[in-house]
Order: sequence, then structure tokens, then C-alpha cells
Amino acid sequence: MTSVDETQPSEDPPSYQASISGAPQGRRELPQLVLDGTLIFPSPPPSRAAYELNSPPCEAKSGTYELRKIAYRPAPRSEGGVRSRVDAIYAIRPYRVPLWLSSGRRHVLVDGLGRGRTREAHMVPAWDSPIGWTVKGLLRSEQRFLDRFRRKGAVCWVDRDGRLIAEETRVQRNWDGKVEGLPGLQVKVHLDEGWLDILVACWVARLWKEAERDLGPD
Repeated sequence: MTSVDETQPSEDPPSYQASISGAPQGRRELPQLVLDGTLIFPSPPPSRAAYELNSPPCEAKSGTYELRKIAYRPAPRSEGGVRSRVDAIYAIRPYRVPLWLSSGRRHVLVDGLGRGRTREAHMVPAWDSPIGWTVKGLLRSEQRFLDRFRRKGAVCWVDRDGRLIAEETRVQRNWDGKVEGLPGLQVKVHLDEGWLDILVACWVARLWKEAERDLGPD
């Protein structure tokens, strides 16, 4: 694969190779992310949200999205409970390319916000599948052969070496387009924080563009 952006090279999220090789430190459960409206939970609710968005991507009502990460720490003993901090980590927006280059395919740009983030991840839709996206130099989404013939068949996310790192449970809608089955992302390998963040941002972007296609114009 090519670099994320040849004109403005970005750094990989830290320690990628360490995050996918060898045994993890201790036994940690792999995240089973669930998107419910604007909140992303690290496991099916009830649990504390790990990320939030400015607008529900499965409704496709916004032209841009901001992914924010939620961190928790114990509050002082006098207060009890926990405190939370919310940091914007990625902006997700259409990537403007000349029409003759895109052939009508709408690219997406995932911009890192702040230090330690992938600066620019350019997402290019596949020619032969509405599901497939290539995140240049980082990831791609695809379907197994049999899943292509199933309604809402699973979507796989693989890294630049072709290794499966996550698998989606597709959003389910009722007759009028309302979400009735929440989308999920089952992480299959231990990833460090930076790689999990960029994976989540790209997943959100794919859900957004799929919702645009499913729901059509208002």
C-alpha cells in the first residue's frame, strides 16, 4: 500500500508492531465496541462510553463528524464517583478530489486532532463493492466471499499486511430506516491505544457513508 498521504506524510499510531506481535501484558479482554446513537461503548451497555460523536453517523445528518475520546479517573474522596474528560481526537469529512480522479466515488479524510494522532488518513472507496474502503497505508475493509451474498453480511477490517484485526456487526434497520439493531465492532487482536483510535474513526466513517447510501436523500 502507499503512504497515508504522499504530500503530507503522517506518522503511524505508536507501537503498531508491538501491539500485534507477541503475547499481551496480562490477560485483557478484547473490545467489543457498540455504537448507540452518538456514544461508542467498549462492550454492550450498560458500560461507560469510551467515545462520543457530535452526531449519529447511522443517521447521516451531518456533513462532518468529530470523534471524541472519554477518559475516566476517580474523583476525590470527598466527592465520590468518577470524573470524566472528553478530548477531540479525529475529524471526519469529505475529501475533495477532482471529479476526473474520483470517478464519482466520494473519498473521506480522517484528520488527527492533537499530538499522537494519525495526521491524515485518506479513505478511498472500492471500485467493486459499496462496503470496501482502503485507508491508504493503514487499513482496509472488505467482505468474505460468501458474506457478499448475504444481506448485511459481516465486514472485516484488515491491516496493511492483510491480517484480520476487527469484524463488524452491521447495523439493522426497520422498514422506515430507523436503527433497530446496533452496529458493533469486535476487535480480534490486541491493539495499542493509537491504533484502536484510528480504527474506530475509520469504522465511524464507513458507517456514515453506508447510512448515506441506505437512507438516500431526505
